[in-house]
Amino acid sequence: TTGQPLEGVEVAGSPPPSLLSFGANFDQMLYPEGSSAADGSFQLTGFEPGKVRLRFQHENHALLTLDVEAGRLDVEARLQARAALSGIVVSLVDGEPVTDFTLSARPSEGLFKPGDWFGAEAGQGFLRVIRPRHFTDREDGTFTLEGIVPGSYEVSVSAAGFGERLEPDVEVPEAGRRGLVLMLEPECAVVGRVVDARTGQPVPGASVRSGTGSSISDMLASM
Repeated sequence: TTGQPLEGVEVAGSPPPSLLSFGANFDQMLYPEGSSAADGSFQLTGFEPGKVRLRFQHENHALLTLDVEAGRLDVEARLQARAALSGIVVSLVDGEPVTDFTLSARPSEGLFKPGDWFGAEAGQGFLRVIRPRHFTDREDGTFTLEGIVPGSYEVSVSAAGFGERLEPDVEVPEAGRRGLVLMLEPECAVVGRVVDARTGQPVPGASVRSGTGSSISDMLASM
């Protein structure tokens, strides 16, 4: 993001996946790979003419995938430095910090790029998913999420005794973000009975679970 050269970036190339060649692309050992030099330059050879998918990876930066034509000499890979998101979780009941909670996040724009299932950016949303992280014994209710790719997120926080809170459109700039305040309301409950539709008799042992109402969303949430 600064335009400065990066040394030691891992670079690997392979054909872009397709419905016909998708299985073959799992074997990345068949394709050239290398690392960037002190001036940020790299060179991969041995490709046949056509599209090439390049993957750039560095420990302090987000993975980048580019589709280019084999033979190009002017490829520039601009890697985004990872940032941090920090804030505090507070109870709306008494205004006190919540000391034990779980945080997760996903891109505000969703996981998939509409109409682009095999393009270079198709899987970028999954790379930005922040899996649930448990914070415990936080006397002041504070948290810090490291290694976040800059962008817009939906941040979810949950804690025992509280309802889950979803904070939409949380912008994390390249310099990171501090001071996010997440306020939790007391949890609610759904109480009822399960009965046989014909006889009205109780049905013991029935499985009861909640969901979002969307089978796709439920599947992704369970993952």
